[in-house]
Amino acid sequence: MVNETSSIAKEMAEAMEMFFKMDWRKRRACGTRPSELRVLFCIQSLCNQGRHEVSISDISKRLCVTSPTVTQLIKQLIKAGYVQSYDDANDKRMTLLRLTSSGEAVVKQALEQHLLHMGGLVDRLGEEQSEAFIALLRQVMLYFSEIKPLDEE
Repeated sequence: MVNETSSIAKEMAEAMEMFFKMDWRKRRACGTRPSELRVLFCIQSLCNQGRHEVSISDISKRLCVTSPTVTQLIKQLIKAGYVQSYDDANDKRMTLLRLTSSGEAVVKQALEQHLLHMGGLVDRLGEEQSEAFIALLRQVMLYFSEIKPLDEE
């Protein structure tokens, strides 16, 4: 039984590794790199939560990346016309961000493309397998959120 479990664990690890190495997450959408899209979605999400003022540190915390990384992405997004920066009225040292109408359009189009792809996956798997897949993914996320990192064991 141990060898059988070990074999299945190896197959699972290989399948997950292949999935994570796939380039689907690296594809441009709407002419925008995935890292830029994540920042655009983050700005929109923060604004939709009632925050009218979004800072680089807000984005950095939400995406778990460094502020210099976010700053470089923001510069590219401003240059592309997707993000507008402005000074905080209360603290001139603080730069705040918001999506432009072009940025909002890119987010909307990217979301539509993403939902189209997910709809294609549902069509491929069927409703029953799709629901089972969702349940399994939730169990996987729960499992990995509960286990300790290997260096803590």
